[in-house]
Amino acid sequence: LPINLEITSADYETALAYADGMKRFIESTGIQGVEGLKLDVEKSKPEMPITIDRDKARRYGLSTQQIGYGIRSALFGREVSRYKDGEDDYPINLRFSDAYRNNADALMNQKIIFRSASDGQIKEVPISAVATAGRSTTYNAIKRKDLDRTVTLSSNVLGGYNANEVVAAIKDAMSNYPAQDGVQWEFTGQQEEQAKEMAFLSKALVIALFLIFLIIVAQFNSISTPFIIGFSV
Repeated sequence: LPINLEITSADYETALAYADGMKRFIESTGIQGVEGLKLDVEKSKPEMPITIDRDKARRYGLSTQQIGYGIRSALFGREVSRYKDGEDDYPINLRFSDAYRNNADALMNQKIIFRSASDGQIKEVPISAVATAGRSTTYNAIKRKDLDRTVTLSSNVLGGYNANEVVAAIKDAMSNYPAQDGVQWEFTGQQEEQAKEMAFLSKALVIALFLIFLIIVAQFNSISTPFIIGFSV
């Protein structure tokens, strides 16, 4: 995208708060041509943390691995067999149907079936007997750049506006935005690519001029000739 800022910090909460403040600041400047600034992070993705009571699980003879494996199998499935049709081989996965995968009670009430190590008997223990499910929210993703946690603030440019002029206006406005210890930010995306291309072209131009200089010196056997030709042009 034409407008792309990366905010990095060792602390994700700090980077997110700084990016959110930066977003509000740019919006308050009223710079024309910005389609709509967005953060690449969703802060309210629902999650269901499951807390295992290790003492209860130990009394039943259950391990946290067995409980975790049971929940994972219900949600994502596990391969129980394979079906062969000629030369084709298809895995057969077993998991809960959609209605039960999206039902917290069904997940927690499923039974873990195992053979007890103490008496050798087959036992069935519902997960809800040894664990409790909670409700909370979290981030949809945590991205990193050079090991630092990164939040990206980006936007497209509206039609009829010059992207370079809009970005230049944002850069000018951001020069007044207060810095914060432990937080760094920079323009990336298309602006970063343009900067790399300009650096490459500048380097290529210097190399080309130097090669032309060497060719003229070799042709006329004179160091002053290239300068005479250059000034005359």
